[in-house]
Amino acid sequence: MALAYILLAAVTWFMTGLIWFVQIVHYPLFAGVGSDRFIDYIKTHCNLTGMVVILPMVVQLLLAGYLAISSRAENSTLLWINFGLVVIIWALTGLASVPCLNAMCAEGFSQSVHGKLVLTNWLRTILWTTCSILMTVILLMQQSNVTSNNT
Repeated sequence: MALAYILLAAVTWFMTGLIWFVQIVHYPLFAGVGSDRFIDYIKTHCNLTGMVVILPMVVQLLLAGYLAISSRAENSTLLWINFGLVVIIWALTGLASVPCLNAMCAEGFSQSVHGKLVLTNWLRTILWTTCSILMTVILLMQQSNVTSNNT
């Protein structure tokens, strides 16, 4: 089970770093692509981003759920909170981010859709950052338990 905690933390930290990059660097650049090239650009963005994020997001969801369900330790509340946040991230992704990206893939750049994408992505950024903090606390608690059991 220790490996599952480490893998979940690693995937969570990876997604947190990626979402901050997307939020601060990548999404703001959408406005400067130009209308003549935007649809090709956004479609390429969606295809390439999907290849990078799908596996880590699925691994994060499955591990977060597994650890929350199987945990009987003192950190089980934190694991359930973490799992709930991951579910909310998935919901925001499916109900807000993906529809915004799909709309821009079909219709081109829209200032209002872009604004909604950036706003809802701030929520995902905050949630993933919170998950990273939780996973750090959980790993520290795990390490503390191992240390105290060895003394």
